[in-house]
Amino acid sequence: MLLVTGLLSGCFNPQSLTDPVNQYLANTYGIKKKNVILTADNNWLELGHHVAEVEIYHPYHTAATFEVDRETHAVREVDDVFTQEFKGAYVEQKPDVVAFIDTLIAKYRLETSGYYDSPIDDIIPYYLDFSFEQQQEETLKKEFLQSLSLPMDTLLPTLIASTPRHNTNHVGVTNFVFLYDLNQDEVPPPRVMDLYQDFQTSGVLTEGIYGLMIQMGRKTEDGMGTAPDLDEPLLFTVDASGNFTVLPVEKEF
Repeated sequence: MLLVTGLLSGCFNPQSLTDPVNQYLANTYGIKKKNVILTADNNWLELGHHVAEVEIYHPYHTAATFEVDRETHAVREVDDVFTQEFKGAYVEQKPDVVAFIDTLIAKYRLETSGYYDSPIDDIIPYYLDFSFEQQQEETLKKEFLQSLSLPMDTLLPTLIASTPRHNTNHVGVTNFVFLYDLNQDEVPPPRVMDLYQDFQTSGVLTEGIYGLMIQMGRKTEDGMGTAPDLDEPLLFTVDASGNFTVLPVEKEF
């Protein structure tokens, strides 16, 4: 039996979303193993659809948000499933990077979860995202649909940077975007270059193009509010020999 927990508004059974989402994943991506509804919100007073956060187990452990029409049960991706699978593949295949970042979060008192209190953050680190060049992304998706495989050590060196399409702070292909609570007034906030230098000496990053950013905010009872950032996003490359090079960020970013 699938474990279903949720935030409910209105009278509906979250279990009813399981079949439409699983059918969508099977038809669209060939992901045929059953998945778990983490949260489900009816939105019956505001919207004509349910919003469901779904834990996906195959081919990589990840999670994504979907909208499911209340009447037709048509499914729409809120989070791009391919990108979420790519994140899951990275977490699975790069545990040394995730473990090292855990030490950075502790060292610099960075936030351990994102702006929103979501169970997805317990599966995929909030700070991890990918920005693909559009044509290359289409090719990657086609290959993924055929193989359901995302070998990071093969793919990351081949990926090219492009103008961010979804978030201007995501200047690299692999992006680490952290949050920092400015209410910690007793100590100065960390700077992006501090993290960069730690990554450089750690040796955990493999060949690829990376973006690094610390977003400033102030925690309140309602969550994390935004604040002016101290630094611009940092763009850098790591070559096959482990050498780091900082690159200029184009102004239109």
